[in-house]
Amino acid sequence: MVFKKIFLIVLIISSAIMAQPQNEIKLNLEESIIIALENNSDLKQIKLDYDKAKEQVWESYGTSLFSSIDGNISYQRAIKQGVIIIETPFFSGSFPQGTKNTLTGSITFEQPLFTGAMFLATRIAETYADLSKENVEYTKSDLVTKVKESYYNVLLAQELVKLGKLNLELAEKNLKDTESMYNAGLSPEYDLLKAKVNYQNLIPALTEVENQFKLSKNNLKIFLGLDLSQSISVVDSLQYSEISGI
Repeated sequence: MVFKKIFLIVLIISSAIMAQPQNEIKLNLEESIIIALENNSDLKQIKLDYDKAKEQVWESYGTSLFSSIDGNISYQRAIKQGVIIIETPFFSGSFPQGTKNTLTGSITFEQPLFTGAMFLATRIAETYADLSKENVEYTKSDLVTKVKESYYNVLLAQELVKLGKLNLELAEKNLKDTESMYNAGLSPEYDLLKAKVNYQNLIPALTEVENQFKLSKNNLKIFLGLDLSQSISVVDSLQYSEISGI
C-alpha cells in the first residue's frame, strides 16, 4: 500500500509536469523527497549500474556452471545428379548417384570444467553487485538528506526575502515621513540623510537575498531532477521554538 501511494503521488506530479511544464509546482517536503527518489539523475545512473552488476552475476554463473548446446543445420539441392556409367560385355547402363536434396545437421554439447578461476570470477561479480546495492541505498539516504537541507534552505531564503521586503517598505515609509518633517522644519537634515542611507542600503541587501532565494530553488530542482526553467514554490513553513536557558 505504501508503494502504491508513493507511485500514485509521483505519477500525478509527473503528469502535471509533463502536461503543463510552465505552471508553478507547489511542493511540500514529502513530495519533494518522493520526486527526488524517482527522478534524480545520479540515483538513476547508480541504479542502472546495480542492474548491470546483477546481470554480470548471472552471466558468471552461466559461464561457470551451465552447459551449452549449439546446433547447426545445412541444406543442399543438386541442380543435376551425378551419374555412374557401367560398360561390360554383358551389360551397359547408367545409374544416378547421390540425391537431389541433402539435409545435414550437427549438435555440439559443451560442459565447462569447474575451476578455481571460474569460482573467483563469480565471487568477484557477487561482491561487486553487493557493493553496488549498498551504493544505491547510501545514495538514497544521502539524497533524502540533501533534499531536506535544500528544501529548508528554500524556506529560509523565502523568509529572508519577506523580511527584506518588509524592512525596505518600513525604510521607505520612514524616509517619506522624515522628508515631510524636514520640509516642515521639524526634523534636522542629519535625520533625513540617515533615513536616505538606510533606505539605499536595504535595496542591494534585498537583491542579494532574492538571488540567494533563486539559487536555493535551483539547487532543489537539481536534486528533484526538474528543469531549471520550471517554476516551483514550497508550501511548508519554518517552525520556530523558544529555547530557554537553564
